[in-house]
Amino acid sequence: MALASSSRDDKAEKPEILPMCLAKNSFLKEFGGKDYATVNMTEKRYAPIVLKKRLKKLLKTSEPVEEYDQDGNTIILMGETGCGKSTQVPQIVHRYLKKKFPNTKRTCIAITEPRRLAALTLAARVNEEMKSTIEGIIAHSVRFDTNFFDRTRIHFLTEGILLQQIMADPFLLGYHVVIVDEAHERSIATDLILGHLRKLVYYRNKVAKMMERELFKLKVVIMTATGEASTLQSYFPGSKVLFIEGRTHPVKINYLSPSSQSDDYLSLTAATVMKLHNELPVDEHFLVFLTGQEEIEGVVKQLRATNHHFHVFVCPLYAALPKKAQENAFTIPPYGTRKIVVATNIAETSLTIPGIKVVIDSGFIKAKSYLSSHGLEAYQVQHISKSQAAQRAGRAGRECPGQVYRMYPKQHFDNFADFEEPEIKRSNLTQLHLMLPHFYKIDGSFKFMEDINPEIAVDAKLELEALDLINPLQDTKAMLTELGKRLSKFPIEPKLATVLYYATARGVLEQASSIISMMETENLFLPSNEDTRSLELQKFWAPEGDLITYLNIFTQFVKSKNSKVWCDKSRISFRAMTYAVRVRKQLIDLMKRFLEEVEVDYKPLHNQNINMTIIHCFGKTIHWQRATMDPTGKYYRIENVQKVKHSDRIKKNRIWEARVRENPGLWSLDAPPKKILHAKIHPSSTLAVARPSEIIFLKATLNEKNDLFLHHCSVYDETIANLRHSHNEITIF
Repeated sequence: MALASSSRDDKAEKPEILPMCLAKNSFLKEFGGKDYATVNMTEKRYAPIVLKKRLKKLLKTSEPVEEYDQDGNTIILMGETGCGKSTQVPQIVHRYLKKKFPNTKRTCIAITEPRRLAALTLAARVNEEMKSTIEGIIAHSVRFDTNFFDRTRIHFLTEGILLQQIMADPFLLGYHVVIVDEAHERSIATDLILGHLRKLVYYRNKVAKMMERELFKLKVVIMTATGEASTLQSYFPGSKVLFIEGRTHPVKINYLSPSSQSDDYLSLTAATVMKLHNELPVDEHFLVFLTGQEEIEGVVKQLRATNHHFHVFVCPLYAALPKKAQENAFTIPPYGTRKIVVATNIAETSLTIPGIKVVIDSGFIKAKSYLSSHGLEAYQVQHISKSQAAQRAGRAGRECPGQVYRMYPKQHFDNFADFEEPEIKRSNLTQLHLMLPHFYKIDGSFKFMEDINPEIAVDAKLELEALDLINPLQDTKAMLTELGKRLSKFPIEPKLATVLYYATARGVLEQASSIISMMETENLFLPSNEDTRSLELQKFWAPEGDLITYLNIFTQFVKSKNSKVWCDKSRISFRAMTYAVRVRKQLIDLMKRFLEEVEVDYKPLHNQNINMTIIHCFGKTIHWQRATMDPTGKYYRIENVQKVKHSDRIKKNRIWEARVRENPGLWSLDAPPKKILHAKIHPSSTLAVARPSEIIFLKATLNEKNDLFLHHCSVYDETIANLRHSHNEITIF
């Protein structure tokens, strides 16, 4: 691990790469800074309260800030694959703080990770390296799983958890250092966190100087594996940049010959694995990169079918896989057996799989993309970037020299984008706009690292206004309605949170929560052949479609007293079901907490109307995600339905009409219909065979051939759409 630093003004001169023995001292010098003198004092219990009061007073009296000078308190750490930054930097910082402030009761470091598996794995690895005997010193926090204590010093957590903490405490008084890992992935959560930290560092350090309390300072370390230092440094003025040389061994890169190219990359990848197995020593284990669970399970099944000939230990690895199954990828196989790990992009960064010497890269990834012409977000199979290809290749050289086999020609690689497009430019932004007002609390401003796609942004606001969650007449920091303020705290999509709101009024909150919690799980069904799965599903099948089928499965699981035996017999994942139970409890608790002042005069519903009522709550909320069968009967048509709830109110909203007219490509009341999408119900849906004339759907995916498939489908005819209820509508305020 070697470090070099660069000044902000001297970008032309290539920085010197320091030897390993000086790397640690170089980092500590840049991290501590010249003015970071040793302060030997005891932190008083009321110190965070005093800091909070001083911060609020400063914000009230300070002038608007155009450039948040970091004054050297933000470090941008660029590290090559294998340099150990994810495990070593938190330990270095911990030892530094412990030595600098020996008499303080607590100094805590937060390390954000983009994925649940990385947070759990890194926390365990650092705990093992530090040989900590005190429980909770190194902790993790992911959704529904935390071992965080007051005595925690190093805290690995997902980005979503830190966002929730920022919304509850914008000043992050519980942390002295925040480390943002894998910042190059540029998820929406990453951009929100970085935008908040650039302001927070400025104001906390300003108060620390006024109060002469060095301990009140906040330091930030942004760790990235790609060359975006100039972008980050301009976003964090006054920051410092450090370069870390990786410990990777030489990796030989092999490209596919143009004559061997095939559109069926799955079969090509599987054939390459079998061919290489016959040619390479058996102690060289393989890591295969594919796009998602469905593709991985198919290739794993194919490889396992030939196990008696090849002597291989095949391990799938993806986010939704049960924990024990994930751990198989990190085990050492029996002597004379080759380990083949078939993984998604979660194995690109942060994780080190022992024994990997050969990487087979399909060159594809499944990523979210927004179809702005129809307001749909779909998971689309697309080519990776050059940066991602380099990350994948680096997995082969972590422990010894290795090889990477790329399932695409060199000419194709040359046409790849340098970096992946930030999620903020290609994804649905409804969740972002619902959370954004909370990030104006510090000084009433917020600036993203890059401009948001204006077409997607306006469409997101249209959707939120249709859901009654924002008022477009207000500016961004005050545009949330009272309902929007409450539903912004829900850890699910705004449209699903609104479904719960309507379900509360209809008296079916518990049923709707059960369905949504099932939709939040991944890998619900255990791997099995299609005939077995269809036979098992018949016990739960509902003619209304997937939503009521999910409700039937959840109800039967609860009746079995959350039995694992029942899950195994029904070929349903026990891990997924227990997760759904926790999600359901959280959703119901949140709804009751935020709507506790609501009084609704419910009237009993007839049993035969409950299912229709549930579907109506979904359909009323997502009426633009509706599809009708084409007259030919070959596919469904998705027409451009305006995301408008009350037309009269929109017509009166002159300001909003002006915004829409300025962007003629956006939806408005007078806009002509756009291109009609053609789609099919996904084979995993219970309606794939029945194929009713009209449906609603909650998820869409695009395969490598750009075929659109619909998931979480339900029958939605005019009877359900025009359903009327005898009891009162909910009234909140």
